[in-house]
Amino acid sequence: MYASGATTLGGYFPGVDTFLGLQVAAQEIYGDLQRRGFCKRIGPVRSTLQWWKWLAGSAP
Repeated sequence: MYASGATTLGGYFPGVDTFLGLQVAAQEIYGDLQRRGFCKRIGPVRSTLQWWKWLAGSAP
């Protein structure tokens, strides 16, 4: 279970309610999920390809 934002008051990331703090929290959560094998690595090439698939209407 992952939590970020106001629900983690006093948690690991003190600035989590700022926009940048939420981005950092999301990156940390994604990194953990990726290390555990729940998702593929996100990078500029994969992101661009996925965006083109979405634009073409072939993304799931």
